[in-house]
Amino acid sequence: MILTLQLGATLFLVALMATTGTAQQDAAATRVTTASSDVNRAVVEEAVHPLRDIPYLGPDRKEKMDLYLPAAAVEGQKRPAIVIIHGGGYTGGSKSSRREIQMAQTLSAAGYVCASIDYRLASKGNPSWPGVLEDCRAAVRFLRAHADEYGIDPERIGAIGGSAGGLLSLLLGTREEAPAADGISGRVSAVVALYAPTDLTVTERERTVLIGHSRAERPDLHKVASPLHRLTPDYPPTLLIHGTADKTVELAQSELLKAAMEKMNLQHELIVVPGGAHSFPLKNDAVDFRAKVVEFLDRSLRVAPLQLSPAR
Repeated sequence: MILTLQLGATLFLVALMATTGTAQQDAAATRVTTASSDVNRAVVEEAVHPLRDIPYLGPDRKEKMDLYLPAAAVEGQKRPAIVIIHGGGYTGGSKSSRREIQMAQTLSAAGYVCASIDYRLASKGNPSWPGVLEDCRAAVRFLRAHADEYGIDPERIGAIGGSAGGLLSLLLGTREEAPAADGISGRVSAVVALYAPTDLTVTERERTVLIGHSRAERPDLHKVASPLHRLTPDYPPTLLIHGTADKTVELAQSELLKAAMEKMNLQHELIVVPGGAHSFPLKNDAVDFRAKVVEFLDRSLRVAPLQLSPAR
């Protein structure tokens, strides 16, 4: 089956509402087309080769990684990589959820090595912060440590996730709390975050299950777990996607991050989805963001057009 990344009328209308941090980005965000050879690619979905349940956190941890390798690999060519982080309110979700599989198939078909991960989950009385971020950092370090084995360019690694996964993806763009003992970086160079919390100090819903304390008890922990409060001048390019009808994570969360990034002159885009509720995939009957996400990552990670085998 041949999958062609195309934008429908719905995405065109949504893209017209995109906002960015610079005038040049404004033009790019509203000029979404499929004319670019980097975006308008015919790709073969069946040619994506997943490697299941890799113990990226070590043999004693139950959380694993699924690695999706692009088809038509060229010997000696290093591919960019993307860490895919599932949502689930920090207490559930899976690397094998339909949305995450769609992300992996889309991006690996476009030439990216994709690592979809499970990570430690929180439960009542058992918060996962800050270990959950350490798990996500470990996934990035794993890709860099095994770059030669999987044909990865260690300098071109990004992250994508929705909801809780979006927050964790955004945190992977922040400076690390402390360098790893082996000196390998756990930071990414591009971020795509769908309907993500960005400032836990002001969200309508408290994330007490994640932090283990209420905002009133430990405002410091809520602040350090908020991407908005960890922005630095070297924060990587970011694509935010958020719906106006989201009742789980209010649109204001992405708007706050956009405003902060704009003030710091950071590269960013915000696509506002009219009527969009929480937890939509990259593509459904109403929207199709596949080409936009690929275009953003290609541009942000400076990926050269890939020579894919002819579709059969």
